[in-house]
Amino acid sequence: MKASTVVRAVPASNGKTRLEVPGIPSFELNPVATTIGAKLVEGLSTQEIIDHLVGKFGLPEERMSSDVVKFIEVLKENFLISDDPELAG
Repeated sequence: MKASTVVRAVPASNGKTRLEVPGIPSFELNPVATTIGAKLVEGLSTQEIIDHLVGKFGLPEERMSSDVVKFIEVLKENFLISDDPELAG
């Protein structure tokens, strides 16, 4: 998966991360979502991200799997990531 080159991650004062994209409202991410985004940029697979989060946050794998898949779909729907590297710019 490839992250869009127009997205900028900005740390917020409340400990969350804000995704800024020109022309659309920003996204504010909690620590789990921030980690998912970072691991996508690193090139980890969905299952590798789930495994990492289960270990890091101690949440059940079933819940983490559902959350990760849903969040990745939101990112795709908003063109923030793509399976096609040519479309992610």
